[in-house]
Amino acid sequence: MSNEAGNKEILEAISILSTDNKKALEAISILSTDNKKALEAISILSTDNKKALGAISILSTDNKKALGAISILSTDNKKALGAISVLSADNKKALEAISVLSVDNKKTLEAINTLSTDNKEILEAINLFSTETDKRFSGIDVRLDKVENTMVTKYYLNDKLDEKLADLRGDLVVLVRKEDSKMKKLVDILKKRDLLNDTEFNEIMSMEPFPQLAL
Repeated sequence: MSNEAGNKEILEAISILSTDNKKALEAISILSTDNKKALEAISILSTDNKKALGAISILSTDNKKALGAISILSTDNKKALGAISVLSADNKKALEAISVLSVDNKKTLEAINTLSTDNKEILEAINLFSTETDKRFSGIDVRLDKVENTMVTKYYLNDKLDEKLADLRGDLVVLVRKEDSKMKKLVDILKKRDLLNDTEFNEIMSMEPFPQLAL
């Protein structure tokens, strides 16, 4: 009876152990399944990480290219700014040259205005002299008219009349010579003061009644 009871307990213990082993195997199976799922998840995560790293590598390459393009653009901008600076300096020099030219043109116009005023005064002096000369010749014409009116006949004192006319002609020549001398003196003075150029001087000196050849 004692052995049977012992065997029965051993069998019960084996049955309990078998049951526990079965539960342990089931737990191990469940754990193995969970581990497989975990490994699959880790594999998926690893694949996603590889894709992410690939995208990061492409993005890094694109960033390097972008930085290279920015560097080239910066260099081009520096060159453009240098060219703009040179152009600005050239424009400044051009404006300074225009300013100097404007001042020179202003001085030239002032000199031309002064010369025009001097020429106007010379022409007024010549005009006044011409008017006085015309008055003198008008007086001589009146005297000649009086002589003609006092002549009795064409044969009246022909020799005497010829003598008087010769004297009168000589007086006229002397008078005109004096006026011509004054005119030449005036022109010489204007020439020495550089108020007349060579062309104007020669033009006046070649006028009648006593023209002078150009030198």
